[in-house]
Amino acid sequence: MTEEALQLERVPCVLCGVDETRFRHHKFGLDVVQCTRCKLVYANPRLPKPALMTRYSEKYFWDEYMAGLGVGRDGHVDFDRFAKIHAPLLRLFDMYHPPPGDLLEIGASAGLFMKSAERAGWRTKGIEPMDPAAAFARERLGLDVMTGTLEDAQLAPGSFDAAVMLDTIEHLPNPVAVLTAVHALLRQRGLLIVTTPNWEAFTRHALGEQWAVISAAEHLYLFSEATLTAALKKAGFSWIHYHRNVAAQPVQAMNPNYTHRPGSLRHRAYREFVRLAGPFVFNEIQKRGLADQLVCVARA
Repeated sequence: MTEEALQLERVPCVLCGVDETRFRHHKFGLDVVQCTRCKLVYANPRLPKPALMTRYSEKYFWDEYMAGLGVGRDGHVDFDRFAKIHAPLLRLFDMYHPPPGDLLEIGASAGLFMKSAERAGWRTKGIEPMDPAAAFARERLGLDVMTGTLEDAQLAPGSFDAAVMLDTIEHLPNPVAVLTAVHALLRQRGLLIVTTPNWEAFTRHALGEQWAVISAAEHLYLFSEATLTAALKKAGFSWIHYHRNVAAQPVQAMNPNYTHRPGSLRHRAYREFVRLAGPFVFNEIQKRGLADQLVCVARA
């Protein structure tokens, strides 16, 4: 481990401000703990920001992120395929605040969701700290995406009708501060959609620390419905609702292959369980809020 990585920083709970925790996992040399007061799960002590950002290189962008989405280094994007992938989230906007309007994506990455939203009638703007991703969005997709953080953007209050954070909030050093800033950027009754891994997922119980979501070098916070609601309320959002039925297939709500230990006994057992029982228990898993991902809608 590098000298920089050894210089870990200890942080109090971002929700209740105390530093009273119980140990949950030790993985890849880092601890994951849970606040004994509000139950928020987070990395503590954690890597400093410069060390956290080293993972998000051009190699990571192309060989892990884009490859995982089925986009090769030629940069060709099948917009129709991604429109189908993003359709469930875009339908949520149609339910609560249909386009046209101004939509901001925080953590826009390569801009693939923004492109789908643009095609659906939104005027879009994005913010992305990973330079190769932001450059791809600008140069390949023609989108308005700046490299940096929300703080860097210095946007005017009340500039947007809607905002989206897709698998972004768990990476942020201070998610409450970012949610507070997003709240200020939304117009009256503006809509925010947040997706993030679900700490209470059935998959987490099945795979334990082998679940790939448990990775404290990149996922600084792991939320449940209760702790994400607390974060949104602290940021000023008053109406908060969870859509537990967005995933269309069992594997989207109970993914046995998202693991750091493929081929382990737990992985093979859970994979077989999902194959055999998934179709029968999938709806119940969703109804109980135990799917792999939280899908949250909030109004300013």
